[in-house]
Amino acid sequence: MDLQISADSEWMFDLVSRDPLRRDAAVARHTRSRAALDRALRAMNEAWWAAGKSWSPTDPVLAVSARAAQAAHATAEADTLHGVVGKFRAVRWAGGLDDYRRLAPYAVLFLQWEAHHPEQWRSAGPWSPWGLKKRVLRQFADMDVPEPQVPAVTELTLRAVNRGQRCEDLGYVLLARSLDSPALRAGLDAAVCSPDPTVQRRAGYVRWALDHAESPVTVASWRGWCADAARAA
Repeated sequence: MDLQISADSEWMFDLVSRDPLRRDAAVARHTRSRAALDRALRAMNEAWWAAGKSWSPTDPVLAVSARAAQAAHATAEADTLHGVVGKFRAVRWAGGLDDYRRLAPYAVLFLQWEAHHPEQWRSAGPWSPWGLKKRVLRQFADMDVPEPQVPAVTELTLRAVNRGQRCEDLGYVLLARSLDSPALRAGLDAAVCSPDPTVQRRAGYVRWALDHAESPVTVASWRGWCADAARAA
């Protein structure tokens, strides 16, 4: 599987820039890149149909057309954040630790975009992004966060504890186990003292999950923990 990314993909990090002009320019470019990817996908599908639903047709002209359409699609995909994050997910099967570390900043960016600009993040792709978010969180939890990204992912985890609930945020609890550190626990201790009772409960549940690594992290265990905490109050 091709794990290459666009040579000038640094522009993607402006999707979370504090400068609104840089951020707007990045969002506009991502919108154009998504449209280009849609066109490339249609062209690739048309080439596949023309080649008799085969990527290896015997006709040399059709074979060249099919390969060109695939290459154009791969190039267009590499110019979207969703495409790059999809490659991050693929390293579990087709890559290695070097690819994992190289693509990890883009996976963090994907989570930061959702944390800071959820409406733009939600509307940026052709499908619901929640499934991709769930898989990214699980991959970080399973493979551990590369050291350079630990501060940013710790901040994202604490932000999830302190904000309103969003779809697939439960994945941050599993991620917290792989991040467990004095900095994370200090942030959770502060959240337990929040005036918001929901934040208090959420922080308490994450601390419980850290101290009970053998226990499952599920909606059921969250509800059970909340019921136990209410009885103990």
